[in-house]
Amino acid sequence: MEYYLKVKELCESQGISIFNLEYELEIGNGTIGRWKNLKKDGSFPSPAISTLKKIAHFFNVPITYFIGGE
Repeated sequence: MEYYLKVKELCESQGISIFNLEYELEIGNGTIGRWKNLKKDGSFPSPAISTLKKIAHFFNVPITYFIGGE
């Protein structure tokens, strides 16, 4: 869920919806939303690094923003 919350925070700060971000970056509809849902094993889904890179580039933040850094 941490990935989802960080993306949500970035979207809110820029006034863009997660749906519009997915559309703009050609990420599958609902992909980011699935990051907040538990899998059967109790863990959260991990996004592809390529997807995180697209999002980081879009918001001009380092990819480390999503993996523990600011």
